[in-house]
Amino acid sequence: MGKIGLVIALDVVRVKIEKAIVQFGLGETYTLNSNMLKVALKNLYKNDIQLLILDVDHPDYEWQELLLAVQNHPQNKSIPIVAIGNSADTKFVKQLTNQGVADYVSKPIEEVQFVSRLNLIMRDSSRLTSTAVVSESPLTEFDAAEANDDQSISDLEWHEKITKIKFKWSSDFETHIEQIDKDHKEIIDAYENLYLKMKEGMGHEFVEELLRFLNDYIETHFEREEAFMSEIGYTELEVHRGYHHEFTVQVKNLSNSLVDSPNNSDLIRVNLLIKNWLINHIVKEDMKIHYFLQKK
Repeated sequence: MGKIGLVIALDVVRVKIEKAIVQFGLGETYTLNSNMLKVALKNLYKNDIQLLILDVDHPDYEWQELLLAVQNHPQNKSIPIVAIGNSADTKFVKQLTNQGVADYVSKPIEEVQFVSRLNLIMRDSSRLTSTAVVSESPLTEFDAAEANDDQSISDLEWHEKITKIKFKWSSDFETHIEQIDKDHKEIIDAYENLYLKMKEGMGHEFVEELLRFLNDYIETHFEREEAFMSEIGYTELEVHRGYHHEFTVQVKNLSNSLVDSPNNSDLIRVNLLIKNWLINHIVKEDMKIHYFLQKK
């Protein structure tokens, strides 16, 4: 199994992540447990960490200080860093990416999606051993009863959750590849539409339509994008194709799990699935296609 370091201050978040990592057999976890940053990192790295999860909302350290301390530590050895945080601002995500963060996941953490992201990063890492792999996709083990569904969520909690997951199209998403940008705008518009329907109390009626759109999207857009990458000789095509496969499995499993009338938790799960795809894939991975073309 892999060894994953956690730099997370809030116990409820840390415990949730630890439980998910153990549940899906991804590895052992080690926590930074000292306010003395250098001492804590020294103790952490003694455990031969293969991946580090860093909370950029850590109350004891500025995230820039924490990231630099982690990256500059003599025992780091280019360990992949996954950042988590409350922000959904695309400029902030780009800033993290530019400073070497392998991935960013916005809170609240959806365990199955999060572990799936970690699995891909660890699998792609040269430090990954043959035993540090979970099942073909942890999502195949997903069961709706384990998704922490809460049909008694209060109106106040519901309002707080949906106000944290807004998203709108902006130039930050542009790859400057016309058809790809058009497809991306469609999924962002669909996301925004779900958000508005949720605010109006009509999200339950719209979610099935959205899932039908997503299933069509992953067939048409992914095929078109992969054909374009092949045409231009994009060197990371197979890695990119793996991300597409991951999202396809997530959408299919989520669609299959919503066999009855969706509740509030289901709406949040759909919303977070799309939101994390927008942040982690379009802003980071699809933008690499643009940079590749610029260098040709």
